[in-house]
Amino acid sequence: MTRRILVTGAAGGFGTIISRELLRRGFRVALVDRDEHRLTSVSADLASATGGEALAAAADLADPAARARAVSEVDAAWGGVDGIVNSAGVGPGIVRPDFVTRPILAEEVTEEHLRRSWETNTLAPTLLAMELLPRMRARGWGRIVNVTTGLGTMLRLGFLTYGPSKAAFEAATAILAEECKGTGVTVNVVVPGGTADTPMVPAQSRSGDVRLINPEVMADPVAFLLSEDAGTANGVRIVAADWNPDARPDPAALAPVGW
Repeated sequence: MTRRILVTGAAGGFGTIISRELLRRGFRVALVDRDEHRLTSVSADLASATGGEALAAAADLADPAARARAVSEVDAAWGGVDGIVNSAGVGPGIVRPDFVTRPILAEEVTEEHLRRSWETNTLAPTLLAMELLPRMRARGWGRIVNVTTGLGTMLRLGFLTYGPSKAAFEAATAILAEECKGTGVTVNVVVPGGTADTPMVPAQSRSGDVRLINPEVMADPVAFLLSEDAGTANGVRIVAADWNPDARPDPAALAPVGW
């Protein structure tokens, strides 16, 4: 059976990289992003490059109506979703772009900055999972992979908009994983293992002192957690930078979600 995977934030960064790998491996991939123009282009390019079956569903998942519409589009095309990769996110750059080299102070952060971060990084992906989980449990199979961040970033000076929102999302992941024990549905986390070379890190925040991780490292561990082979991996966290595709560990030996 060809599994149907919904990838958020798919028009760039981790989302595009993960979508490409999943298409290459034969998954059907529904690419979701708020940037409709870019999403349409990326989806067509990935389908052409991989020969895979891609579906573009433009939506701002923080908007309940748009989220429901995106899910309905995938349902109409494929009859449901077997897995989710929640990779959409916004970083501290929504306050100002030089946040790495010059930490953002609390007085610079507005309520709107906080609301946008929490809605995008925490509420939207959690609500998406909550909506699709009952269907997955009813079928006895499902995979949810959430992209969060490391403890250092959660607590980092200047990351008031980003760190707490990702910490809360990881806590939600742990709770959902516990709820899904024994159901055939797994809920797990993949983190890059440091600052990744994606558009979330603007040019103003790059310097010789900042070591950037190749974002391609995210592809294999995410694909693994979505596979049939990872059925016993639930409530685990994989650090992508430390992942060895040629020496995959026993899922039961993976570190638990949490920090």
